[in-house]
Amino acid sequence: MTAIPSMVAPGTRVVDELRRLRRFPGVTGTVAASVDGLVLAAEIGSTDPGPFAALMASTFALAERLATLTSSTTIQELVVRTDGGYVVLNAVNEFTVMAVIGDLSLNLGRIKIELRDAIAAIGDQP
Repeated sequence: MTAIPSMVAPGTRVVDELRRLRRFPGVTGTVAASVDGLVLAAEIGSTDPGPFAALMASTFALAERLATLTSSTTIQELVVRTDGGYVVLNAVNEFTVMAVIGDLSLNLGRIKIELRDAIAAIGDQP
């Protein structure tokens, strides 16, 4: 696993939680991005996290807009299932979105619980 340099200092809760999530079976990458699409931290192998973070932010923004059209106030989670696996996006706080990328062996229920725990651990850190 190759760690991508991040805008968040090593040893912060965001980096620690990304690394913890990365250890679960089926997880192939983790990314934290600002809501405007900047990479905060990533554990994503050789993939360039920049375009991924930008897509995370824009996809989450579109999902939030869709939620408002259905009279919901905030989106908490978005799951994309492909023929090769999953991308699970979660709001961390008003500034940050976190993604877990996984292959088809990913235990989706377990990773959702672990993401909630990670978000609680990170709290309001930007």
